[in-house]
Amino acid sequence: MFILVARITDNCLFVMKGILADVLKCLGDNKKHMRESALTALDSWVAAAQLDKMVPYIIVSLGDQKTGSEGRKDLFDWLSKHVSKMGDPSEALPLLKPSASSLMVLV
Repeated sequence: MFILVARITDNCLFVMKGILADVLKCLGDNKKHMRESALTALDSWVAAAQLDKMVPYIIVSLGDQKTGSEGRKDLFDWLSKHVSKMGDPSEALPLLKPSASSLMVLV
């Protein structure tokens, strides 16, 4: 997976639509190893494509009940780690509502 992600350029980000959605679905897996592998793949995506291009897909995953509470928690932890590294905090505004809704489900 990392080799594929490392080769992604701005010209072929359309690949993100299918593959990133599948990676995010792996967060709904019961096995912790699978969720950790998905988070590692997301780290590779951030390095190749920037977080702002991933936001629409992350929003869908945060609101998806099939992801499961552990997967949403893992995604929220991962997201908070990367949002804190953003230069402009306003870039994270689209994530506020889905993140808050996801937290309500976790409780």
